[in-house]
Amino acid sequence: MKNPSYVGAFAWGRTGARSEMINGRSRKTLGHNIPMEQWQVLIKEHHAGYITWEKYMENKRTLESNKKRSDRTAGGAPKRGRALLAGLLRCAQCGHKLHVGYRGQGGRSPLYYCLTGNREQEKPSCLSFGGVKVENAVVDVVLKTCQPIAVEASLAALTEANEGQSRKRKALELALERARYEAEHARRQYDAVDPDNRLVAAELEERWNAALLQVTDTENRVTAEDQVSSPLTDDQRKHLLTLGENIDALWNDPASPIEIKKRILRTVINEIIVDINHDSGHIEMQIHWAGGVHTPLQAHKNKTGVNRNAADKDTVELVRQLATGWRDPYIASILNKAGYRTGKGNSWNETRVRNFRVSKKILPLSKSDGRTWKTMTEAASILKVSMGTVRLTIINKILPAKQFAKHVPWMIEKDDLELHEVQCYVKQARSGRSAPCQDNTEPLNL
Repeated sequence: MKNPSYVGAFAWGRTGARSEMINGRSRKTLGHNIPMEQWQVLIKEHHAGYITWEKYMENKRTLESNKKRSDRTAGGAPKRGRALLAGLLRCAQCGHKLHVGYRGQGGRSPLYYCLTGNREQEKPSCLSFGGVKVENAVVDVVLKTCQPIAVEASLAALTEANEGQSRKRKALELALERARYEAEHARRQYDAVDPDNRLVAAELEERWNAALLQVTDTENRVTAEDQVSSPLTDDQRKHLLTLGENIDALWNDPASPIEIKKRILRTVINEIIVDINHDSGHIEMQIHWAGGVHTPLQAHKNKTGVNRNAADKDTVELVRQLATGWRDPYIASILNKAGYRTGKGNSWNETRVRNFRVSKKILPLSKSDGRTWKTMTEAASILKVSMGTVRLTIINKILPAKQFAKHVPWMIEKDDLELHEVQCYVKQARSGRSAPCQDNTEPLNL
């Protein structure tokens, strides 16, 4: 991994000494690494090595990129955390790498934040934001950019699969040829031995039997390989090419390892400079690609206290209105009947309604004051008419009423029941007449 001797190279002068003044005296320290171009001696292919020089240089680049330091562009080694952009984001305000945290149920939602100013300069935190929207925006750009490369990767996978099957089949054939030779050689030794020399004959017979067993085992392996590693069918080839063309499905597949996704992002992106525009409510990014091109990108920032599990504004307003007339259990029943769900997609119950009210600072129904409006059933009882009659007064816009959502009870102010038009309509409905109301119609005794 580090020593060039294992690559077959002879090197001298890989480390050196440094001198510095400490308390007026010169102090020398040894073992400081020296760049490769400054080594005194470097002879490649000096002796047989375990790996090639190209592989050695690739290992050095990988080790260097795995060093996660705030003053470097390296993204660090990809680990199993769910934060795809860990090690790639750099604060535009202080220039340091962002830290990563996790929140939510099971720590599934990444959080990126910068505390450099807070720690080093005793200033407030530079910035912090949820990572879901930012990661989705970056991944969309990367997948669109890698679309042609994905098709080439599919074709390379086809070629590698065919070559891999050929290499494995060839290795098994060579092993079978070697086993047959050993068995034939053991047979000839057994035939050449003096039958009277029973001790030697028994040993050679045992070797012959072992060689024959090795031949049988190798033949079985060849047969099994022929049955398993059949050439790719046309459907399989089309499927691989389809995955290359539809890289989004391949990326979002649950079986795709998170480490592979991180390695892909680190291959095409050096780093991302990020800042928050509080006026527009956007997270502004500058992607620095590995090829040297820079791409601006924006993502919406969640408002404080708002996340993907928060209920929408309609639900908040509906609960606020219902709380003026009903208790929490009945509110839960109305919300479930109307098809409303919590921010996490759960049904409502008394506890969830109560916690929701408390979080949104919605006061419950007062036991002393009660509500000032009536339901359709209560209005029909007061007017002493059927529910259908009250419904008609609402449909014909004679009786003012409010319904905030489908399946939610109508809300009728008690004072509106005493309106002249409403009393006239109810009186005619009782008598079965349909003539227009007269101004001298006597009010009903409610």
